[in-house]
Amino acid sequence: MVLSYPTVKARVHRVVRAETVRAMVNFSAQEPRPNLWGINLNDDRNIMKTIYLMLYKGIVNIGYDKLTDEVNNWYHPGHNSLEHNVHVIRKDLMAWSKHQINIGTYDGWETSAIEINYQNGTLRIHLRCDSVDFRLKGIMNSISYLEFYYFRSS
Repeated sequence: MVLSYPTVKARVHRVVRAETVRAMVNFSAQEPRPNLWGINLNDDRNIMKTIYLMLYKGIVNIGYDKLTDEVNNWYHPGHNSLEHNVHVIRKDLMAWSKHQINIGTYDGWETSAIEINYQNGTLRIHLRCDSVDFRLKGIMNSISYLEFYYFRSS
């Protein structure tokens, strides 16, 4: 199967807003630019294509070999270069994410949960799930095979 660039973009935009991708591209296109293999670094479109491929790979859970085969008509680096480029972009965007994504704290989650009015707010909801991605208060370290337990708060 051959994937076109618009198809990849459309699939990514089902999960990630276009404004978010634009912010990622703007951050990565600043000096110093990431050291990507097999592309012209002076063209921001190449950085954008790499970011879309990175996001697409994460969304559909596809391997580098298969992804390279499916996009080789518009993204020319081989699978080793694509793998390197994705790793470089991920590392580059780590600094961006620390300023853009607020994970929150247990205290903030608890405060927000208290303020929810469940009587009126859940009339049209069929299933309500609650999940958090931070350690419970007071837990400083844990046994690795019990990690799943400490991330749950119900």
